[in-house]
Amino acid sequence: MLALRARRTHWPLTLLLATITIAPEVRAQEPAASDRIPAPTGPYAVGRTELFVTDSSRTEPFQQGLDAYRKIAVFVWYPAEPRPGAHSAEYLPHFGAIAGALGDSLTHGEFGSAVPAIASGQVHSHSLADAAVLRAHRPFPVLIFSHGFGETSLTYTAQLEELASRGYIVFAIDHPFDSYAVWLPPGRVVRFAQARWDSALALPGGAVAYQLAQVPLRTADMRFVVDQLSRLNTGASNSRFAGALDVTRIGAFGHSLGGIAAAEVCRWDARVRACLNEDADDQGRPWAGGMEALPIKQPFLFFATGHSIYVSPRTPLPTNTQLAGMHLSRGQYDSIVGLYQRNQDRALQSLPGSIRIGAEHEDFTHRSFIDLRVLQAADSSELATQRRYLGIIRKYVDAFFDQTLRGLADTALAREGPADSLVTVTHFRH
Repeated sequence: MLALRARRTHWPLTLLLATITIAPEVRAQEPAASDRIPAPTGPYAVGRTELFVTDSSRTEPFQQGLDAYRKIAVFVWYPAEPRPGAHSAEYLPHFGAIAGALGDSLTHGEFGSAVPAIASGQVHSHSLADAAVLRAHRPFPVLIFSHGFGETSLTYTAQLEELASRGYIVFAIDHPFDSYAVWLPPGRVVRFAQARWDSALALPGGAVAYQLAQVPLRTADMRFVVDQLSRLNTGASNSRFAGALDVTRIGAFGHSLGGIAAAEVCRWDARVRACLNEDADDQGRPWAGGMEALPIKQPFLFFATGHSIYVSPRTPLPTNTQLAGMHLSRGQYDSIVGLYQRNQDRALQSLPGSIRIGAEHEDFTHRSFIDLRVLQAADSSELATQRRYLGIIRKYVDAFFDQTLRGLADTALAREGPADSLVTVTHFRH
């Protein structure tokens, strides 16, 4: 199921089956904001820089004028030379300019209770701003990341720092007009295309159709970044990444709509050797276009929660009240879930050696992949739970790319049994 943002006003049929989370009634002491983002666990210090690139072969579909070329922002996390005593990079750079452009209401709609801590700088990243790339162990495998619909790659910091600390260079794209806001030099803030989204919501099935229509644009953004890797690697642009990128080992992944885009990139670009979709499907399948679409030949991992119609014996059935809120009878619900689950299983069985990680707890949801669940945790117990979920996600994302891009055999995916009781691991083989 493709995910709608908090600004949504109603649910189309294909999005009705999202997990419902009930907040606990008893709250413990609220934890400090500075301790919320879990530190990376790999052996390397992490650097972060930002790039701004223009694809002069494409016009911007959200703007008028043939000279309006497609511009994107790219945040890059990478293994860095350690700098003892150095200050960490801002968690959300340009936050003041972005919040000023959005206004209080939209800013709080995006970040909720985390706004004061982010605005004051209390939320810390674990990255060094513009640090030198680590000289040892070069070159490093490369990952291209696409964020969820209306999000920003920065709110996936916990995942992306972890990968960088383990020896990956991650190019994470902020897609203008599809992110909540993107800062572009010399100081322009590109806001989410709210008017177009509202128009789509007014049409039957318009929300899903609108999101699927963004997949080709995101795919082109991701492939354009892959195109830039060789230029960055040769140092032709005085790149800090000269000689650091292993362009023979590239993976693509994304969350929500970004996961569908990552699947599309793998379908069309043989330079990408591994593909990972975090919790997005189209009628159960972890890609767009149905079974008739061009097949994906690369290793594929699908990390699913209940949001993506992953069903297990431990999946709680909806109550009658919840069914009424979905405007579905129990028979209709069972029919839809059954169809989507069959679609999903058939799709994964059609891929060579695909894997599904199934999250099997009602509070392990679509939003658990994003830092905001830890930033908004109301007490230490909830924070510990959400950090546990992020730890599971990081473990399996690391393991998949270690296995497919590095050829490592001893990973969490290769060991017998799941790494945590909250998940199941299914290997689909021909």
